[in-house]
Amino acid sequence: MAKAAIPIVLLGRMAEMGRIVTEHLRPEIGVINFFSSPEAAKEDLPRLLAGQPPSAPSGNDIGTQDYSRSPQAVLSGLGYYNEVIDELRAPCRGGGGAVPWVDGGLSKAQFDDMMASGPPISPSQQGPASAVKVKSKVLELINDGKGGVDGVYRWHEGRE
Repeated sequence: MAKAAIPIVLLGRMAEMGRIVTEHLRPEIGVINFFSSPEAAKEDLPRLLAGQPPSAPSGNDIGTQDYSRSPQAVLSGLGYYNEVIDELRAPCRGGGGAVPWVDGGLSKAQFDDMMASGPPISPSQQGPASAVKVKSKVLELINDGKGGVDGVYRWHEGRE
Protein backbone atom coordinates (compact mmCIF):
# COMPACT_ATOMS: atom_id res chain seq x y z
CA MET A 1 0.00 0.00 0.00
CA ALA A 2 1.38 3.40 -1.01
CA LYS A 3 2.17 5.91 1.70
CA ALA A 4 -0.21 8.89 1.72
CA ALA A 5 1.22 12.17 0.53
CA ILE A 6 2.03 14.78 3.16
CA PRO A 7 -0.73 17.41 2.83
CA ILE A 8 0.50 20.99 2.56
CA VAL A 9 -0.72 24.45 1.58
CA LEU A 10 1.23 26.30 -1.12
CA LEU A 11 1.52 30.09 -1.30
CA GLY A 12 2.73 31.73 -4.49
CA ARG A 13 2.08 34.78 -6.63
CA MET A 14 2.02 32.97 -9.97
CA ALA A 15 -0.43 30.17 -10.81
CA GLU A 16 1.89 28.76 -13.48
CA MET A 17 4.67 28.38 -10.90
CA GLY A 18 2.17 26.84 -8.46
CA ARG A 19 1.20 24.19 -11.02
CA ILE A 20 4.81 23.31 -11.78
CA VAL A 21 5.86 23.14 -8.13
CA THR A 22 2.75 21.10 -7.22
CA GLU A 23 3.55 18.56 -9.94
CA HIS A 24 7.19 18.24 -8.84
CA LEU A 25 6.33 17.79 -5.15
CA ARG A 26 4.41 14.58 -5.91
CA PRO A 27 4.12 11.81 -4.85
CA GLU A 28 5.57 12.42 -1.37
CA ILE A 29 3.92 15.82 -0.85
CA GLY A 30 0.38 16.76 -1.89
CA VAL A 31 -0.76 20.35 -2.26
CA ILE A 32 -4.31 20.62 -0.91
CA ASN A 33 -4.73 24.33 -1.62
CA PHE A 34 -2.84 27.05 -3.49
CA PHE A 35 -3.18 30.72 -2.56
CA SER A 36 -1.97 33.33 -5.02
CA SER A 37 -3.32 36.17 -2.92
CA PRO A 38 -2.07 37.02 0.58
CA GLU A 39 -5.53 38.44 1.34
CA ALA A 40 -7.26 35.13 0.61
CA ALA A 41 -4.56 33.26 2.51
CA LYS A 42 -5.01 35.54 5.52
CA GLU A 43 -8.71 34.69 5.65
CA ASP A 44 -8.55 30.94 5.03
CA LEU A 45 -5.18 29.68 6.29
CA PRO A 46 -6.29 29.67 9.95
CA ARG A 47 -9.34 27.62 8.93
CA LEU A 48 -7.28 25.09 6.97
CA LEU A 49 -4.72 24.71 9.74
CA ALA A 50 -7.54 24.13 12.23
CA GLY A 51 -8.85 21.27 10.09
CA GLN A 52 -11.73 23.18 8.48
CA PRO A 53 -12.38 23.77 4.78
CA PRO A 54 -11.85 27.26 3.34
CA SER A 55 -14.71 29.77 3.45
CA ALA A 56 -14.94 29.72 -0.37
CA PRO A 57 -13.52 27.61 -3.21
CA SER A 58 -9.92 28.43 -4.02
CA GLY A 59 -10.69 29.86 -7.44
CA ASN A 60 -7.96 27.82 -9.14
CA ASP A 61 -7.38 24.21 -10.11
CA ILE A 62 -4.09 23.85 -8.27
CA GLY A 63 -4.10 21.28 -5.49
CA THR A 64 -6.49 18.54 -4.54
CA GLN A 65 -8.98 20.61 -2.50
CA ASP A 66 -9.16 17.51 -0.28
CA TYR A 67 -9.56 18.92 3.22
CA SER A 68 -10.07 15.56 4.97
CA ARG A 69 -6.53 15.87 6.42
CA SER A 70 -5.10 19.05 7.90
CA PRO A 71 -2.00 20.46 6.24
CA GLN A 72 1.28 19.50 7.87
CA ALA A 73 3.21 22.45 6.46
CA VAL A 74 2.79 25.76 4.68
CA LEU A 75 5.17 26.39 1.78
CA SER A 76 5.75 29.71 0.11
CA GLY A 77 7.50 31.01 -2.94
CA LEU A 78 9.78 34.02 -3.10
CA GLY A 79 6.88 36.42 -3.75
CA TYR A 80 5.66 35.85 -0.21
CA TYR A 81 8.54 37.68 1.49
CA ASN A 82 9.26 37.61 5.23
CA GLU A 83 6.92 40.43 6.19
CA VAL A 84 3.96 38.76 4.44
CA ILE A 85 4.74 35.40 6.08
CA ASP A 86 4.90 37.04 9.51
CA GLU A 87 1.54 38.70 8.85
CA LEU A 88 -0.04 35.42 7.74
CA ARG A 89 1.35 33.41 10.65
CA ALA A 90 -0.01 35.75 13.34
CA PRO A 91 -3.71 34.74 13.13
CA CYS A 92 -2.77 31.05 12.79
CA ARG A 93 -1.07 30.82 16.16
CA GLY A 94 -3.07 29.21 18.91
CA GLY A 95 -5.71 27.83 16.55
CA GLY A 96 -4.50 24.25 16.65
CA GLY A 97 -2.48 24.64 13.47
CA ALA A 98 1.13 24.42 14.60
CA VAL A 99 3.04 23.57 11.44
CA PRO A 100 6.38 24.43 9.91
CA TRP A 101 6.31 27.36 7.49
CA VAL A 102 8.85 26.78 4.73
CA ASP A 103 9.53 30.07 3.01
CA GLY A 104 11.81 31.69 0.48
CA GLY A 105 13.55 33.77 3.14
CA LEU A 106 13.57 37.14 1.41
CA SER A 107 12.74 40.47 2.98
CA LYS A 108 10.61 42.90 0.98
CA ALA A 109 13.73 44.91 0.20
CA GLN A 110 15.55 41.80 -1.06
CA PHE A 111 12.52 40.81 -3.12
CA ASP A 112 12.30 44.32 -4.63
CA ASP A 113 16.04 44.24 -5.41
CA MET A 114 15.70 40.83 -7.04
CA MET A 115 12.81 42.05 -9.21
CA ALA A 116 14.66 45.27 -10.15
CA SER A 117 17.83 43.39 -11.18
CA GLY A 118 16.25 42.07 -14.35
CA PRO A 119 13.49 39.89 -15.68
CA PRO A 120 12.67 36.96 -13.42
CA ILE A 121 13.51 33.45 -14.52
CA SER A 122 10.53 31.80 -16.17
CA PRO A 123 8.44 29.40 -14.08
CA SER A 124 9.33 26.51 -16.40
CA GLN A 125 13.01 27.11 -15.61
CA GLN A 126 12.72 28.01 -11.92
CA GLY A 127 9.80 25.79 -10.84
CA PRO A 128 11.40 22.33 -10.93
CA ALA A 129 14.55 23.52 -9.10
CA SER A 130 12.49 25.33 -6.47
CA ALA A 131 10.30 22.25 -5.96
CA VAL A 132 13.36 20.06 -5.35
CA LYS A 133 14.59 22.44 -2.63
CA VAL A 134 11.16 22.79 -1.03
CA LYS A 135 10.49 19.05 -1.10
CA SER A 136 13.85 18.30 0.48
CA LYS A 137 13.26 20.80 3.29
CA VAL A 138 9.71 19.58 4.05
CA LEU A 139 10.75 15.92 4.13
CA GLU A 140 13.70 16.81 6.37
CA LEU A 141 11.42 18.65 8.81
CA ILE A 142 8.80 15.88 8.89
CA ASN A 143 11.47 13.20 9.34
CA ASP A 144 13.03 15.24 12.17
CA GLY A 145 9.67 15.28 13.99
CA LYS A 146 8.94 18.96 13.34
CA GLY A 147 5.66 18.34 11.49
CA GLY A 148 3.59 19.66 14.39
CA VAL A 149 5.99 22.41 15.43
CA ASP A 150 5.40 26.05 14.57
CA GLY A 151 8.44 27.72 13.08
CA VAL A 152 9.80 29.34 9.95
CA TYR A 153 12.36 27.43 7.90
CA ARG A 154 14.08 28.45 4.69
CA TRP A 155 14.20 26.56 1.45
CA HIS A 156 16.07 29.42 -0.25
CA GLU A 157 19.04 31.42 1.00
CA GLY A 158 18.02 34.86 2.21
CA ARG A 159 16.16 34.98 5.53
CA GLU A 160 18.28 36.36 8.35
